[in-house]
Amino acid sequence: MSKTSINPLRLRAVDTAADGHHASVRLSTVENDGTLKAWSWHDNYDGNGADLVWDTYATDAKGIAAVRIDVGVFEGHDLLSICTSSKQDNPY
Repeated sequence: MSKTSINPLRLRAVDTAADGHHASVRLSTVENDGTLKAWSWHDNYDGNGADLVWDTYATDAKGIAAVRIDVGVFEGHDLLSICTSSKQDNPY
C-alpha cells in the first residue's frame, strides 16, 4: 500500500444462502479530499456455498486516505442489502 495505491488487494465473496440472490463484494476508498469512491462490484453468481476470490489492485492519483469493504446481496442488478466494514485509515 502507498499514498495512491493498494497492491496487492484480495477481495472475497461467499454466498451463504440458497435464496436465488447473488453475493458481491467491492472496495470503497476515501480520496485525500474526502470524496468517497466506490469501485466495481465483483459478483459471485455460483450459488449457495460458492467462495470466490479476486486478486486485484487499486490506484487513484487523487490519493487513498482510507479504505472499506462493501458486501451486497443482489437480485440481478438491484442491490437488496449491503454490509459495510469499518473504515481503515491509510498509514502512508
